[in-house]
Amino acid sequence: MADPTSAHDYEVVINAPLDAVWHVLAERFEHIHEWSSGVPAAHAAEVAGAKGAPVPGRVCESSWRGFDDITETIVEYGEDPHFFKYIASGTPAWLGVAANTWHVEAIDEATTLVYFEPTIEPAGALGKVVVPLFIRFARKLAMDTLDDLKVFVETGRPSKRKQKKGAL
Repeated sequence: MADPTSAHDYEVVINAPLDAVWHVLAERFEHIHEWSSGVPAAHAAEVAGAKGAPVPGRVCESSWRGFDDITETIVEYGEDPHFFKYIASGTPAWLGVAANTWHVEAIDEATTLVYFEPTIEPAGALGKVVVPLFIRFARKLAMDTLDDLKVFVETGRPSKRKQKKGAL
């Protein structure tokens, strides 16, 4: 069982069973556009992903200026404990590594802790300047994503933020 008081940079407690959260986050990985306000469209990617992952990867249409379609490939996946890690490709040249590890832990039968650990590394001299600025922007986006996930899992509908960004 997870300790709901543990400190993670990016976490949310969702009032739903672990299976419901895992279904949206991992089993329907390629459908992030249905609930995340930062992703206008997405689809499954034809990539070699981690063994056992229901979907090996996805391609996300980016709403970020300067980013084209981003491919996120699942490179690690597990269901005991529930986690997955993906690495992004198709990012700007100044972004050397962009990865994210998501964890989903039951607090009790009706409550789930979700947190993720991003890895962002610069590439080249430009990256050393741009990445710290990008991280400031990405923090807000990360918190919005967690909130979007919480609303979607708890209500079955996209958040107001996602609805404002346009029809699905």
